[in-house]
Amino acid sequence: MASPAHNTPERIPHDAAGPSGASGLSGVRPAPLGALNGASSGARAAVTLLRSRTRPLALAGERVLPLHPDLAHLFPGGGLRRGSVVGCRGSMSYSVAMALSATASRNGAWTGVVGVRGLGLAAAAEWGVALERLVGVGVVGSADSATGTGAEPPWSVPQVLAAAIDGFDIVVASSGGIRPGEARRLTARLLQRGAVLLLVGRNGAFEVDLVCSAQQPRWWGVGSGHGRLLRRAVEFEVSGRRADRARGAALWFPSSDGEIAAREHRSGESVEPLHITRTG
Repeated sequence: MASPAHNTPERIPHDAAGPSGASGLSGVRPAPLGALNGASSGARAAVTLLRSRTRPLALAGERVLPLHPDLAHLFPGGGLRRGSVVGCRGSMSYSVAMALSATASRNGAWTGVVGVRGLGLAAAAEWGVALERLVGVGVVGSADSATGTGAEPPWSVPQVLAAAIDGFDIVVASSGGIRPGEARRLTARLLQRGAVLLLVGRNGAFEVDLVCSAQQPRWWGVGSGHGRLLRRAVEFEVSGRRADRARGAALWFPSSDGEIAAREHRSGESVEPLHITRTG
């Protein structure tokens, strides 16, 4: 998706739907991913823009954001509980965060990604995230920022995260640069505003409600010097203080058609992976 040539947000009619399908909001649609990254003025514009999109509290019937059916049964309540902090762990933490965001995104939720290194539009789209409702904010000076220059940021990481929590249904971020007191205030803000925070990597100062990980990845589709990667098998696990017990599932993550699927539902596929042979 091409980025606009400037950072000015596009105006849309006041009766158009905003985050969570709400109408009659500020009438400002945020610039797409990449448009808010860059110099300090971009960070300042990002915070101002996000604050302008502050939305009302979620209704009681909207307290759980939907998940893919093959993930939903692993979660208390069958989805992402608004106001919660979810840790995405392991080497596949970014993929886990995008997979958790995708279904809600396709159903109208807005996703903000704050200062996460290595964010890729193509990867997000492949997981099913709606790019027209995905906004990336590079925090200048943040250790995790893809655009950081080491300069003193005009807005602190907690300020940017607070603004994102005000403006988005789902916020994907790292815990870097957040002190314990700031983490407690941000968690209280999540509960008030009804957003979900997906932490990529370490929990840091946050007390997470759930921990999600995709472990033991194995790829299928590549033979000895031929073929291409088709699908990946993982053991997906959800645990944490808000779960009555740890729950796990054997998944294709993704399957050969690019979707998440329970492995036992695909009986026609080989149970043994094809091995990748290293050469040179």
